[in-house]
Formats: sequence, structure tokens, C-alpha cells
Amino acid sequence: MEPVKISLKRKEIPLDVELPDGSHASYVLRELSGDERDNYLNVAEKKINRGADGTGIAMRDYKGVVADLLCACVFDQKNMKVPWAEIQKWGTSAQKTIYDMAVKLSRLGGGKDGEESEREESAKNSEGSD
Repeated sequence: MEPVKISLKRKEIPLDVELPDGSHASYVLRELSGDERDNYLNVAEKKINRGADGTGIAMRDYKGVVADLLCACVFDQKNMKVPWAEIQKWGTSAQKTIYDMAVKLSRLGGGKDGEESEREESAKNSEGSD
């Protein structure tokens, strides 16, 4: 069986964002590190109400729920993280589009569109090459 090849280089997606004045700015959406992912999940966890059995039942606080993730993984032209307050001023359609990309890029969604499916695909390819 061939070894599974893994890269430690974080994935990036360049973004071309149209600004309110019609000009454009370049940003980079970067995969979270393990520490950044854990910090984001800890912040997100504090916004969830849990039932007696520990099951999440409702969001306690929606304030900045999208910006919490984006300020950890969107970088400007100077390679600086875009501040939370700035992201909060962006339109919701732009926020949602980038958020969905960030969730997928950093494997936060779980399920079949994350890490699981890549492992399965890798295993399938390895089995087929025997």
C-alpha cells in the first residue's frame, strides 16, 4: 500500500473583494492552525446553551458568530489578520460566502465534506492501485 501523502503547508484561497466604492482589495483566506481552530471552537462553545444532558439546544449569543471565525483566517495585503470590528461591517452575503469557505477549508463542518471524505478517497485510491 502506498503511504498517504500529507502536506503541513496550510491551504490558502485568494479573495478579490469589491469594496463599497467599487474598487477592489485582495485578501487571503488561510486554513487555521490547530491552536487557532481550538481557540475558535472555545469561543463558539461559549455561545451555545446546553440542556441538562449536555446537548446543545440553542445559540445563546449570535453577536459576531461569523466574524469570530473570519478574523482568525482572513488576511489583508500586508499579511495582517482582518480585525473583528472591520469584518462586522461587511455585508452579510460577503460574510456568509467567506464563512462557508473557511468552514470547509479548516474542516470545521465535520461530516462527509471534511477530513473524513478525503481519508476515504485516499484509502479508496490506495486500494485500487494494488
